[in-house]
Amino acid sequence: MGTRIVAAMTALGLLLAAGAAVAFVDAQRQQLLRTKACEGCDLSGLQLRHASLRMARLAGADLSQAILSYAALGQADLTGANLAGADLSHVYAAAVILARANLTGASLQGAIMHGAQMQGANLAGADLTGAGLLAVDFTGADLTGARLQGATLTNVAGGIRGAVESPAVFADAKLGGAIWTDGRTCAADSVGTCR
Repeated sequence: MGTRIVAAMTALGLLLAAGAAVAFVDAQRQQLLRTKACEGCDLSGLQLRHASLRMARLAGADLSQAILSYAALGQADLTGANLAGADLSHVYAAAVILARANLTGASLQGAIMHGAQMQGANLAGADLTGAGLLAVDFTGADLTGARLQGATLTNVAGGIRGAVESPAVFADAKLGGAIWTDGRTCAADSVGTCR
């Protein structure tokens, strides 16, 4: 009889702890949506699809495995944020700051990123298929194994080197105006390779 009571109390304790954890995560999500600030927060796995996070301050936040598809991230500061495995497909992220962010394995399919600051970002294995990358600064970024099929890279600086020297896939990527590894600017009609 005593064992059953202990087991029931343990189960109840686990349920209460799980409920408290969900309430805590929901409170952080509500704080983020209300104040647009949650620097250093643990928001891993959070559902933020279609969220309006324009000018949000999320430096150092853990957004690994978070779902941010179709979110508005214009001018958001995600410096040093962990976005490993996050779904950022179809985000609108003009002038977003992703310097030193971890985007390994993240999906950025169809993302619009004009003027994004991605210096030192880790994009190893990221999927940028069909992304619109205009005037993005990839200086020091790691694009090892990144997929860039059908992406448009215009006036892009920096990190092409990491992609070219690794097995990144540029098939059908529009590279007009991109700065190549040898310092030359790709011709406007460059597709798949710099001409």
